[in-house]
Amino acid sequence: MSIRQVPLRIQTVNAKGEVFIDEQALLTTREMTYKLNVDTLWKLNAGGTGFCLSPLLASFGISLIRLSDRVLYPPKHLAKLGQEAVRAGSTLSIEDRLSLLNDAMTLAASGYSTTSSALTLINTLKSMTEYLVWKGITSQVGSVIQSRSDKADEDDLRDFLRPEFQMTHLDTHRFVIETIVAPLVKKMGYEYPPGQQPDTVQLRTTVIGTTADSGLTETVRKLQEWFQIYLDTGSALHIPPDLIRLTFKVATKYGGRREWEEVKKVVNNPSDPSAQISALYAMCSTRDPVLIEENFDFVLTSVPTRMIVSFFAGVAANDKIKKKVLSFFKTNYDEIFKKLDGTFFLSHLLNAISGALKTFQDAQELEDFFKDKDTSKIN
Repeated sequence: MSIRQVPLRIQTVNAKGEVFIDEQALLTTREMTYKLNVDTLWKLNAGGTGFCLSPLLASFGISLIRLSDRVLYPPKHLAKLGQEAVRAGSTLSIEDRLSLLNDAMTLAASGYSTTSSALTLINTLKSMTEYLVWKGITSQVGSVIQSRSDKADEDDLRDFLRPEFQMTHLDTHRFVIETIVAPLVKKMGYEYPPGQQPDTVQLRTTVIGTTADSGLTETVRKLQEWFQIYLDTGSALHIPPDLIRLTFKVATKYGGRREWEEVKKVVNNPSDPSAQISALYAMCSTRDPVLIEENFDFVLTSVPTRMIVSFFAGVAANDKIKKKVLSFFKTNYDEIFKKLDGTFFLSHLLNAISGALKTFQDAQELEDFFKDKDTSKIN
């Protein structure tokens, strides 16, 4: 295997707060040593634009090893960079902050660093209000928590959690969302004042969606109240357009047949295509076993062809029924294929189904299922 020259782009800050980026530093061998004052602020891959490396403290300087295009910092230095990221007049650009966050989350999820170090960084960054930062936090925090695999990592995680906190994945995820994300929801509120910047609108929608998906009581109750008004009046004008889909989903997920029947009416008689899709996703979120079976009957008998792929994307996202989704898909594949044959929707079918894959075994079984199928039209 050939060795590429990798630009390190090492950024340092002197005592006067002046930033220097070494554009000449190159990794030309599998390992090298680059000497710098590790007590000062330093960061690799300045600007988050180049190859990334993993620094491990050595006796002299920092020894650098290529690791999956990510930067693995010692925990204390990661915390130091986190403090710099939120400091007024920070020397770290938004690109630096995003690369710092993404590297920490990815490495924790893959087991190369500790869960608590990533969560500590997130806890530090929670004072930031940039949408892209929060998008990174909310999209990856679940995989970071789920990745902890042994008692040592659980003990390490207690550095972040309350000592008496129960160490189940679901409870830990909920606690982290409640601690880090919920305060921002409370600060921003549920209304969308006119004239706000698009990033602010996206940020509010993202954090409300995250707390709702985690089942936080305050958010769930608020969306249920909105849906109840919709049931009583038949109007959804009081619901911010950015939260219509989420409101329908939460109401159906935590409700029963009445909520399910109401969103089903929208699927069958929509005011516009967007409302129809929102209602279909809401139907797919139900946790009621009877309604789940009725959903599967519904897709075979009543769902418009153009929405079949959306249906499978919706049910595949329902954690309660992922195995059932795969089983239903394989059992009814011929009928589903016939409905979609000759349409461009067919090419998107596997992408939708892939959301139901939870394990390597699931993926292998699906691959085995297609071995004797004509997949020339699925690409």
